[in-house]
Order: sequence, then structure tokens, then C-alpha cells
Amino acid sequence: MAGRMTSSNIVGAVAGAQYPVIERYAEAYRNGAQCANADTNVIITYTGSFTDPDLGAATAQAMIAHGADVIWGVGGDTGNGGVLYATQHEVWGIGVDSDLYLNLFGNGTVDGSDKLLSSAMKRLDNAVY
Repeated sequence: MAGRMTSSNIVGAVAGAQYPVIERYAEAYRNGAQCANADTNVIITYTGSFTDPDLGAATAQAMIAHGADVIWGVGGDTGNGGVLYATQHEVWGIGVDSDLYLNLFGNGTVDGSDKLLSSAMKRLDNAVY
């Protein structure tokens, strides 16, 4: 989706700590974006934190300054901070883990909800059931 939505051919991923599972997830994002658009440059930043939305926002801000026009948040609250910052600054956002439209964007009541493309959901509720 990021590779198809970018007009600058630069997309970003605000990632949490650099664990193998997060690295695989981020590389899958890179591969998907580049398969959809071979000209896509993917910036992946590992913040080292899953709990700092301000750090996520600062990371997204830096990516946007480098031309990124789609930001994927794969870092818990840190990634969510990146998505929220991006969408509130007219950049597309993609969430992770839960439906950010419902949770982070208050079912569309929070500014930026119109720039949220989707959320990659694990659906652990179904797995537990």
C-alpha cells in the first residue's frame, strides 16, 4: 500500500527496538513497498522504544523532512506517535497491531484520521479464542 500511495517514492517506518521479529516485519514492509513500486526508497528507523510517542513523532518528523509521504508505525506507542504526527501533517499513515482508526483516532474524531490508510492487525483476540 505504501509503495502505491507514495508520490515522492520515499516512505518511512517508525520501528521500536531492533528485535528479530520487528526486523522481519520492517523488511516485509520494505519488500512490499518496493514490489508495488520499484522506485520506492524505504527509511526504517529503530527508535529503541515501544513506549515513547514523542520520540515516534520526532522520528516521523525527520522522515517527512527527508521527503517521506507515507509513515508506518511499527513500534507500539512510539510508532503510534509517528503515525499520529504524520497524519496530522498531511502525510499518509499506516498503523499496526490494532485498528488505529478506532483506538488512536477515536473513531474518526481525532485530527488526521482522514490520512490513516489502514492498520496491519494481528487479531490476537481471534488467536486466543
